[in-house]
Amino acid sequence: MSASSTSSCPLPKERVAWWEGRKTCFPHPRAILLPLLHDIQDHRGMLGREEMSWAADFVGITPVEVLGVLTFYWMYDQGPRAKFRIAVCRNISCDLRGAQEIVKALEKKLGIEAGKPAKEGAPFSLREVECMGSCTTAPMIDVNGTYFEELTPEKALEIIDQIEKGVISLPPEIETLPEIPKNLAHSYGTVPCGEEEAR
Repeated sequence: MSASSTSSCPLPKERVAWWEGRKTCFPHPRAILLPLLHDIQDHRGMLGREEMSWAADFVGITPVEVLGVLTFYWMYDQGPRAKFRIAVCRNISCDLRGAQEIVKALEKKLGIEAGKPAKEGAPFSLREVECMGSCTTAPMIDVNGTYFEELTPEKALEIIDQIEKGVISLPPEIETLPEIPKNLAHSYGTVPCGEEEAR
């Protein structure tokens, strides 16, 4: 049974065909789950039950297994996404250098609570996450994939002001699908795949 027969397909037909072709590039079809979920989220803006069910059918696992992935990695959202998504690192290096104060300052300024789901059309969301690999420049925040490092609460608030005024330009929620490189499988440490190389 194909994924499209059990739930509504969240991707364009040509995109599904591309992913179908990549299934054989990996030791097991489930190996494409992480990049596939990113692709679906970029297209739909979230990963709800319908999207989870389709992805599970597509790679041959259960929706519960997909849910386990979504709840383990902070980059995935099961509900509406804010236009600008702020992630504050709370690992040891950032915590010791003032991450908690940054969270409190952002909560007060934005009038939102860290970890609470974003409302439909919200300009900002805020969450605390584990290490993002910037320990030597702690504390830091990530906004839509852009790192801001060596912060103080005052610097963090200034960055938010600049984002609101458009002084700092950040990519908003993706509305069109980005191009996926043909050698995607290579970047995930799998066997060669594609027209150029024989397996």
